Amino acid sequence: MFDEVTLHRIKRLEDKYGNLICKKRDKQTIIFTDEWTGNAQNRRLKEDELLAGELSATIYTVGCYYVRSAKRVYMIPEGNLGYNPENEIPADADYLKKIKERESMLGIFLPDSAHRITHEISARHENDLNEVFANGFRYICRAAEARNLFWVERIRCIFTVKERLLPDESASLFVCNQHTGNSFSSDTWYELNSQGLISEFNVHPYA
Repeated sequence: MFDEVTLHRIKRLEDKYGNLICKKRDKQTIIFTDEWTGNAQNRRLKEDELLAGELSATIYTVGCYYVRSAKRVYMIPEGNLGYNPENEIPADADYLKKIKERESMLGIFLPDSAHRITHEISARHENDLNEVFANGFRYICRAAEARNLFWVERIRCIFTVKERLLPDESASLFVCNQHTGNSFSSDTWYELNSQGLISEFNVHPYA
């Protein structure tokens, strides 16, 4: 059973996102089962467990999923003027050392114009032992920002939802990446289901 604080949090999620999830996923009776919060059970990864370009990473438990939340630095190829994440490559160890030293002096991570810091989310179901993906986790999305600061992205929320009559382990994990620009904001939602399939939909002012 949930405690009173958790029940209040889940009720807030249902009020805020319940109609959206039902409409976009054609579900009539759903239950929110858990939410990613700063107080969630977590494990901060050691240096030798990080992927290339990662400054840090933490694994959280959200419902029946393990969520891997990482701060990762990418190098932007010279001449790449637009936002083309598929062309960006993880920063090397020398640059990571440099940016950590910069943080110790200034108190913040501050990349140069040739690099971009991102917040990456990957996840796996607690019963999924597939090692095809990096460390068994499926990459879901990343939140980044423009070098000119004209737009920024952030991971707005992460939670699990199941259909009312199904067991808890059948829940899907939902991740919302919010894009905020000069004139409007939009949300891209990602769903990882218990079978390991990822789908997405977008919500914006002109939909």
